[in-house]
Amino acid sequence: MKKIIPFFIAFILVAFANVEKNGNEYKVERKLRKHFLKQRSHLSYIPEGLYFSEGDSIEMKSFFMSKYECSNIEYLEFYHEMFQKDSLYAMAELQLQNSKWTENLNFGEPYEKYYSTHPAYRDYPLVNVSHEQAKEFCKWLTKRYNTHPDRVYNKVLVRLPTKMEWEYAAKGGLKLSPYPWGGPFVRNAQGDMLANFVRVADGNIARNDSGQLYIKSENWIPETELSKNVSYTDLTAPCKSYWPNGYDLYCMSGNVAEFVEEEGICKGGNWKDPGYYLRINVDQKYKYDESAAPNRGFRYLLEIVEE
Repeated sequence: MKKIIPFFIAFILVAFANVEKNGNEYKVERKLRKHFLKQRSHLSYIPEGLYFSEGDSIEMKSFFMSKYECSNIEYLEFYHEMFQKDSLYAMAELQLQNSKWTENLNFGEPYEKYYSTHPAYRDYPLVNVSHEQAKEFCKWLTKRYNTHPDRVYNKVLVRLPTKMEWEYAAKGGLKLSPYPWGGPFVRNAQGDMLANFVRVADGNIARNDSGQLYIKSENWIPETELSKNVSYTDLTAPCKSYWPNGYDLYCMSGNVAEFVEEEGICKGGNWKDPGYYLRINVDQKYKYDESAAPNRGFRYLLEIVEE
């Protein structure tokens, strides 16, 4: 494993390598957007515009966001470079990460053994990492680009999106849409589901006095125990699943809940959530010491700091 060079590294090196620096002819945003679309990279251009929230409009600057949730193969490259001098520490960290499957699921043993490292899951979303680990990955990716001798731009920043940036990108250019795909439904006209989440009828969902969501059965089942009491046909889906939104972003709702810069909040809902959490404006809260879980991951944002 001395040279694991997945496509996500190539996207930064290739996608920027041939961009002509001719600021007099095009704006930086237009040049990069055209180049990224041509290269079919892992980044999507999010244009500047207005973000509407509770009757207010806020001007948003343009930025780039990963089309997909961070995958297992991306994170393994991070592990390889950061911990290659201390393989025992790396294995211990990976085992701790994988143990979250069996802590949270009564059928998690196969995932504990294979999910993070088996080639079959290389393009599945990374899970079981903390908010802090997600930020460390972004710092590493930033350094990889900013120290590369053939970089086109002098300095970029890879980071988690803020809650506002995430919601703005999730709308895909649809100002008042409750979901990334628009419309009030979670199925398309052909009856296909548009996200990976728990399929339960609205009549089977209720809240307790504290506002926590429950699924009705013979007994009330709290959201934190759904994974142990509900039968699933699938868990996570590959990062490139279902249909992208207007900005070519996949799985902004469903699959795994995504960390944002603000700690304690995830966005988008996940594979074990009811449809309520798929809504763009809904926040999903977690405790600081419980941020790592089989239903949480992240995607990263890239901004150009210095040309």
